[in-house]
Amino acid sequence: MELFLFARFHARPGCQAALRNAITTVEGATPAASITGPAGSSAPRAKSLHSRWCDRAALELQATLPRTVQFLSCTEALIAQVLSVSPTEPVT
Repeated sequence: MELFLFARFHARPGCQAALRNAITTVEGATPAASITGPAGSSAPRAKSLHSRWCDRAALELQATLPRTVQFLSCTEALIAQVLSVSPTEPVT
């Protein structure tokens, strides 16, 4: 069953550009991923990464790839809060 992943990042002060660069890099290497920022200035350090997967197995495989492991390791030092990741299935 198709699966959607929503990851929310909140950059440490002064790390916004580095976090955006890290997310942009993984976005280009991840199937059907897109990055969004806040609509207004209420959360200028917040970024979200959305991706769409054909099934849970594809998402789990992606999580084991070296680029994903490196991305998570890199962003850990750039975020101010625990990474929030929510995989969801479409409502039918």
